[in-house]
Amino acid sequence: MTTFLKKYATALVFWFFAISGITGILMFFHIEPFGIKLIHEWLGWILVGAFVLHVARNWRPFLAYFKKLPIYLALVLAFVASGVVLAFTGNDGGRPGGPIGPGGPPDMAAFGVAAAVTALPLQQIAGLAGSSLEDLIAKIEAQGFVVSGPETTLDQITEGGQTSAASLLQKLLSQTQNSA
Repeated sequence: MTTFLKKYATALVFWFFAISGITGILMFFHIEPFGIKLIHEWLGWILVGAFVLHVARNWRPFLAYFKKLPIYLALVLAFVASGVVLAFTGNDGGRPGGPIGPGGPPDMAAFGVAAAVTALPLQQIAGLAGSSLEDLIAKIEAQGFVVSGPETTLDQITEGGQTSAASLLQKLLSQTQNSA
């Protein structure tokens, strides 16, 4: 095992990090042909394994890092960077299917608008969407939801379910735009 570690541990970390970095960049820009996300996720696990082998191979030098300041500064920087990303993207990370739209960092004002619209009665949402109340109810029911009447809100319709009211609103608005 020691010969294997000496020969391959660093090379494995290098190449699997390169693959993870490239696929991560492609995913960031929403370029995901040929199973890029799958490659990123599964080969990421191999990267973790390669990292463990690399640390095992270089155990003493690894421990020496913890006697110096840079490792702790890097740790603080990593947590601060993570906090900044979360603060500007919300819980959905700006991902497709989240409450805002087709990806990218969401506009924070849109969260308030979506929350206000999902609290409106369906008859008002139909007017905003440029659709008839009957068409809107039909689209909601086609999604598998039960509508009790025109005064019902999307918040009430999705309460306790797997789909958020904002996600349902997004689907309804995209259907309305596609049919126009």
